[in-house]
Amino acid sequence: MTAVDLLTFGEALVSLRAAGPLAAGGALTMHLAGAESNVAIGLARLGHRAAWVGRVSTDELGEYVLRQLRAEGVRIDDVTRDPGRPAGLMFLERRTADVTRVRYHRAGSAGSALRVEDLRKPLAAGARVLHLTGITPALSDSAREATTWAAQTGSRSGMLVCLDVNHRARLWTREAARAVLAPLAGYASVVIASADELDLVDEPGADESTVASGLLARGVRTVLVKLGAAAPGRTPATASGTPRRCR
Repeated sequence: MTAVDLLTFGEALVSLRAAGPLAAGGALTMHLAGAESNVAIGLARLGHRAAWVGRVSTDELGEYVLRQLRAEGVRIDDVTRDPGRPAGLMFLERRTADVTRVRYHRAGSAGSALRVEDLRKPLAAGARVLHLTGITPALSDSAREATTWAAQTGSRSGMLVCLDVNHRARLWTREAARAVLAPLAGYASVVIASADELDLVDEPGADESTVASGLLARGVRTVLVKLGAAAPGRTPATASGTPRRCR
């Protein structure tokens, strides 16, 4: 595989969505889900060369994942098919007009078995940007080892390493996440986090300015703080070398 603009890896999930409560039965619609695959698809739609790496099942659900990525123009040359593990599933049910509930079935999935060997070839091929999230290292010991290895390898080879903290409380505690993500941030050029995730790359309870200043001092070039719907009248800072806040 030739060098791409963006390389990312993780678990791609099959999302099954219901218009009402699952217990009531009814039709389910199938979609592709996964933070890393979503980033790859977004970049591909913008005309960039994006590649996604991971492990997928050898059944129809695994084939569905690959077909969806391929249709979006995402390169999947180095995806590993795993015959011994199932696809990870995500169920979304509409409980009320304003409430949606999510359930995961991902323990022991193909995606959670990601390991260093799965990443050696695509990392060696090179990429302008290596995009990581805090989801993948939470999946398993081997996925955590693979994420750390990729961050180290990408940084040493001159790739721009981007880390999106993306903490998922259902996968690991804040303490466990901090133990992995704080050192991982040291290999990143860009760190992305919501305001309540920032202390996961620093000390517990550290405030936003302290964390951002510390990351910049460690060599991070850009800190992006996601605001979501908060502070609707606030304009994100854009000065080079300063934390940037994004809605």
